[in-house]
Amino acid sequence: MTTHHAVATVVSALLDNRWHYARTPHQVDALVDDLVREGLPHRGAQLYLAEQPVDRHSDPSTRLVVSVDPTLGVGAVSFHDYRSDGGAWDSLAATPPEPGAPPLVYDPHGGAGYRPSSLLPVEQVERAVREFLTDGERPSCLGWQQAEVV
Repeated sequence: MTTHHAVATVVSALLDNRWHYARTPHQVDALVDDLVREGLPHRGAQLYLAEQPVDRHSDPSTRLVVSVDPTLGVGAVSFHDYRSDGGAWDSLAATPPEPGAPPLVYDPHGGAGYRPSSLLPVEQVERAVREFLTDGERPSCLGWQQAEVV
């Protein structure tokens, strides 16, 4: 028996406390550009890939949380898998951060931040975001560590 998975058709993003939706490749590119390149920091942006638009009443199976400071050229991501065998992971830098690396906010409402070992160049964050938006799974282009909010 073959199992067919439904094709996800909508990217939903909670960015700066506003919902944004992208359905076409052009809209997805514009959303990613806004997130990682527009020069404004984004803290705790939440990304979802689903069959229908996600909102605060939805129950998605996965989520990618992204914080980026393009002016500093750094960011971090956290992947959350809400399925029965899931978990939560933060990005893991391939090299240790510079001493005195700036803190990067994970949750703008609670003030929690990423640990320094999660900081990545913004180009790596963009690759991870684009990979997540293809299948909704944890991006394989990064190293990962168990999530820990500091």
